[in-house]
Amino acid sequence: MEATDRTVLIENALVCVSDLVTNVVQHARVDVLSVEVAVRGERVVVSVVDGDHARQPRRRVARGGQEDGRGLALVRCLSAASGVTLVWDQLNVVGKCVWFEPLAQTGP
Repeated sequence: MEATDRTVLIENALVCVSDLVTNVVQHARVDVLSVEVAVRGERVVVSVVDGDHARQPRRRVARGGQEDGRGLALVRCLSAASGVTLVWDQLNVVGKCVWFEPLAQTGP
C-alpha cells in the first residue's frame, strides 16, 4: 500500500467515525461509547460500540435541505464493507457494534 493510499484511508475512516459517533450521540443517547481499530495485514476494520442494542442503525433518505439522513449511505460509499453486530456479555445482549472497512482509494 502506498503512502497516498494511507492518507485516503485515514480521511475516509475519519469521516465515517465522525458520522457513526454522531449517530450514537443523537440516537442511542448512551453515556459511554468506544471506537476500536483493528489492523490485519492490509485490512483495517474500525468499530463504534455502544450499549444500546434496541436502536439499530437504519438507512434513511435525506430530503431536500435536511442536514441529516445521509450518514449510513456515506459510510457505505467510503467503505469496502460495513455492518452491525450485537455485543454479548455471555448470555445477554449488551450493545451493538457498527463496523466498517475504510476504502484506501477514492472513486469507483
